[in-house]
Amino acid sequence: MNKVKVSRIVSCFDGDTFRADIDTWPKLFGHKIPIRIRGIDCPERSSKDPDEQLTATNAHAFTKSTLINAKEVMLENVQRGKYFRLIADVFVDGQNLAEMLVRARLAKRLKY
Repeated sequence: MNKVKVSRIVSCFDGDTFRADIDTWPKLFGHKIPIRIRGIDCPERSSKDPDEQLTATNAHAFTKSTLINAKEVMLENVQRGKYFRLIADVFVDGQNLAEMLVRARLAKRLKY
């Protein structure tokens, strides 16, 4: 399972996590599945810091708009993470969504 095509974007939780349907998977595993974008971290909207809140709100809006307006959303290097989420490299119309968020200064790269 190296590449998976997302059928529908269901919702966007924050800048680095969203839910999607994957019709080629059984409903138990592919319906409203939470997906975390690999390699980045966006600020949380629940932060007490007003600057972080603003960045988090902008990251959420950016990710939501980008995913909803995409012609194609592909997941690569899919793994199971905690909280039953998928962790994946997310490509929107051929562009890496994590890199788009970092370039827009809405996310930071994670250090492993």
